[in-house]
Amino acid sequence: MVAEVTPESPAAQAGVVPGWPVQVYSVQHDGSSLKNTITVRPLNSAQEHDFGVTGEGATVPASRDNIRQEHKISPPSLMLTFRSSCHAPQALFESRRLPDGPLYIRFDKFDAPETDKVAAAFRAADQRGVIIDLRFNTGGKPALLLNQIMPRGAELYREKRSSGPKMVRADYWTHRYTGKIVVLIGPALKSAAEVVPWVLQHAGKALLVGRPTGGAVLGAGFFPLPDGGVAEVAVEDIEMLDGSHLEGKGVRPDVEVYPAPEDVRSGKDAALEAAIHALGF
Repeated sequence: MVAEVTPESPAAQAGVVPGWPVQVYSVQHDGSSLKNTITVRPLNSAQEHDFGVTGEGATVPASRDNIRQEHKISPPSLMLTFRSSCHAPQALFESRRLPDGPLYIRFDKFDAPETDKVAAAFRAADQRGVIIDLRFNTGGKPALLLNQIMPRGAELYREKRSSGPKMVRADYWTHRYTGKIVVLIGPALKSAAEVVPWVLQHAGKALLVGRPTGGAVLGAGFFPLPDGGVAEVAVEDIEMLDGSHLEGKGVRPDVEVYPAPEDVRSGKDAALEAAIHALGF
């Protein structure tokens, strides 16, 4: 099922809708771009009409150049094809005060520009609490966020390379947020971003709400091949303070919330509602 569609993304421009049941999804590298193909089942006859589905086996030209629709089987299905860049999309950042409640912060990559924005948001936060939405975070340098929450000098995790293990410690000398924190997590949360909820959970600094994370934590290097291709090979692992590894396991939330399909289709965010409730609102 399509869980979320990023605003202004190629998928959004193609008309992909949250809540659509997905039958087939594939990505093919095509020169300088990625060719994405998704076959979905429309939710109702109005959506079938919007996409020009007129009968079994009919193929209808798209109103946009990069989309193709095809009515394949009964119940009706749509095949959408759209292209996206091979480069990483622009990181999304959002900070807003929820009505009469906590501060909500979402960012999708742990890099310096985004975490600087998070630091500014923390400085504006109060004791009503903060909800950090990491459900779609793709990784980066987790210490950039942990430095803003954990005490300076606190042990965070170990980086393990062929050269040996290295302990990563919190090192921050400016404002540190000490209020209540709830972190939203889910299966799309991956890579080094998974380290953050584990550290905060085990340090007693945050409550985790949502679904288990993806368990894809190994750091990779890229090595050129003689034919012009590139091999991606794991070169780094992350070991938690208790000796455990998140690869293939992920992080489990304190409060598990599994959204119902009708919630996704209506735009209801059950996990966010549970986070707000956990903070006492």
